[in-house]
Amino acid sequence: MNVTSKILLAFACLGLAACGAGGGNSSSTPIDSPSSSKTEETSSKDEVSSESVTETSDTTSEDPLPSSEESTISSQESSEPEPEPDPVDPTTVFDENDILLSFPVITDIHVGYSDANVNYAERLTDTFAALKSFRPDTTFDLVMSAGDQTQNGKAADVQALMEKYNAAFDLSKTPFFFSHGNHDTHWAGCMDTYGFYNAYGPDVYQFDSDQAAAKLGNRHMVRKGVHFISLEFTSYGPGLNTFPDRTVTWLQQTLASAYADTPDMPIFVVGHSPVHSTIPGSFSSDNSGDWGATKTLLPILKDYHNVIYFSGHTHYNIHDDRAIHQDDITEVQAACTSDIELDTNLPGVSQLSNRREYSFGEICEVDSRGNVRIGRYDLNERAQVMDYWEISRPQEDLSHLNRYSDAARAAKQETPRLKEGGKFILLHTSDGKITITFDAFETDTYMIFSYKARIFPMPQEEIVDENEDYIIDIPWLDDWYNSPAKKTGTISMPLTGTYSRKSTWTVKLYAYDCVGNVGFAWPTRIMLL
Repeated sequence: MNVTSKILLAFACLGLAACGAGGGNSSSTPIDSPSSSKTEETSSKDEVSSESVTETSDTTSEDPLPSSEESTISSQESSEPEPEPDPVDPTTVFDENDILLSFPVITDIHVGYSDANVNYAERLTDTFAALKSFRPDTTFDLVMSAGDQTQNGKAADVQALMEKYNAAFDLSKTPFFFSHGNHDTHWAGCMDTYGFYNAYGPDVYQFDSDQAAAKLGNRHMVRKGVHFISLEFTSYGPGLNTFPDRTVTWLQQTLASAYADTPDMPIFVVGHSPVHSTIPGSFSSDNSGDWGATKTLLPILKDYHNVIYFSGHTHYNIHDDRAIHQDDITEVQAACTSDIELDTNLPGVSQLSNRREYSFGEICEVDSRGNVRIGRYDLNERAQVMDYWEISRPQEDLSHLNRYSDAARAAKQETPRLKEGGKFILLHTSDGKITITFDAFETDTYMIFSYKARIFPMPQEEIVDENEDYIIDIPWLDDWYNSPAKKTGTISMPLTGTYSRKSTWTVKLYAYDCVGNVGFAWPTRIMLL
């Protein structure tokens, strides 16, 4: 029997399943489901996609949550009309026709690390070429790196790095501005800051305004009237990530001088550790938050509201809009060139098996008024990731810190949804495989991070307490890390686990965005092939 005959037979036997969580007729179809812990995608995806599907599935955030432990922000509808937005001051909008300076931002290069699949020193050739390709007509004013330039803190690692750098850039026009990381100066066997100063050589530090501080790992540079500051963390560990009193004093004095010089322009500060409880990877609930973030830096920076602080260390991805955060200052996750780390607090796979194959970078630009634009880029694909981050020039009322604040994100919530006319199809094939095929959910706010299928051993209309009655949850990490733009198109997700044979069961699909908002859908069609 050919596939078309099978489909027609399936429809004759099963009909179409009703959709939606409320209203309409609701039904479930018995499916002969084998016991299996390992499934694969089937070849039915294209055949199903060619079918005409007119049913749609409701999505909502008012449905019972998948788990009481999952953080979800419900979207509340209001009958009141939305207030008119305040007019935008055009001088606070980034002007791409009036760019004052531009510089790439990278972190955790880890030159000296290599395995069977990757050599980070060799990767630098492609890294620098990719960054230059995004602005082919631009001579960058510097290259910024947020630490762990080396894997082992050796002079040979510095030599290998600078061979690649000098082949790509002219140090007299594009200085290399960096902070040291724990792999540079913290581990046993690493050089100290004096050793690095000598290993990099005088050309690297030719624009530094304080050579004595540079020998201690603290740097200050002015490029086209914009101040750049780097600082040296001297301890790492839970509750640590600190620096000595001499660094505190130097940083306070340097910040005060920079602010007095240019109060209406951003001050860029770079350090290896992120500020605690700001961006993913810095929270106590993250897999490296307490060990990898600092609680001592913000009290020094917080009075300088024009500071934009770049950090590395966590290797967390830059696709997530939470990788920029604003409170008293603006904190930004620098782009990791060596691999990628995912947020383990969201449903889905917590780690990628091929994480070291990924490489990302950022390009930060400042216009003549002090507005900032940060572009995120996939260096392997040579494509922009998501939208620009934009930071308005410093304002006396601190309104330039409102766009990426916790309050702004709390007010900007939209439940992920299956698009109108979208398909969510459940397939049970003759070879014993079970697959769901669905159109990527939509959202106008934050990216879809992952999906989860929850399987119930009963018809849909009999589900009362879905936190007690389900058989299993199956998380599915969306491959946004391979797709720089917002995802569209069809996704196929194999269902794994053990289900009772010859029983009626129901699948419910949940979609999570990166801040934990969740939408859901019931199948619009059940097919037996």
